[in-house]
Amino acid sequence: MAQGRPHPPAPPPRLPRRTRTAATFSATALLLAATLYGGSALADARTDARRHFRAGMALIEKKQLADGIKELELAYQLAPHPNVAFNIAVAQAELGNLELAIGAYGTYLDSKPPDQAEVEGTIQKLREKLAAKRAAAEAKPGETPEPAIDKPGEKP
Repeated sequence: MAQGRPHPPAPPPRLPRRTRTAATFSATALLLAATLYGGSALADARTDARRHFRAGMALIEKKQLADGIKELELAYQLAPHPNVAFNIAVAQAELGNLELAIGAYGTYLDSKPPDQAEVEGTIQKLREKLAAKRAAAEAKPGETPEPAIDKPGEKP
C-alpha cells in the first residue's frame, strides 16, 4: 500500500434482497391502506349524508319541518349537493323562513340548474312576500284595518 493515499470510504452495508423487498412491500401496503382509508372515510361521509337526507325528507313529509331542515342541513354539510339545498329552500319557505329560503335557493342556483328561470321566479315571489311582511310589521297599530267580524249566518 502506498503511504500518502487515503483509503476509499467503505460502501454502506446493503440490506439483503429479502429485507429490501419486505420494506418495499410494507411501504406499498401502508400507502394502499392510507388510500383506502381515505376513500372509506369519504364513502362513510356520503353514507351519513344519505341517511340524514332520507331522515330529513321523511320528517318534512310528516310536516315536521324544523327537524327535517336540521337533517337536510347535516346532509349538506357532509356532502354538499344542489338538490339538498333545493329541498332546504322549499322547507324553509313552507315554514315561513323566507330569508333562509331565499338563501338556500341562491345556493341551489349556484349549480346552474336547468330550472334556473323558474327558481328565480320563486325567489322573486318570496322577496315580494318578505317585503309585504316587513311592511305589515312596520305599520302602526292605528293604521292597520280591523279584522272583519263575521255576523252569525253570514259567509265570509
